[in-house]
Amino acid sequence: MPVRVKLKAEAMYHLAYLAFYEGDYELSKQIVFEQSRLLPLYKKWLGKSFIVLAKNYWEEEDVFQATHTLRSINYQYR
Repeated sequence: MPVRVKLKAEAMYHLAYLAFYEGDYELSKQIVFEQSRLLPLYKKWLGKSFIVLAKNYWEEEDVFQATHTLRSINYQYR
């Protein structure tokens, strides 16, 4: 796989994290979903992004979605 695409997956993770850090939870979630749709083969960065997604849900007090997201990560990355 091209290095350029791998770097895009990493960059999308960092963008999602920065949006989360700045408190823009909706933007952060949108970036993670877009990464999931465009770059599903980069498991390392997608897994990290899903952890950020769970943090977004937690900050929005959506405990059910946060828990479900973390469980899905645990299931996918055994």
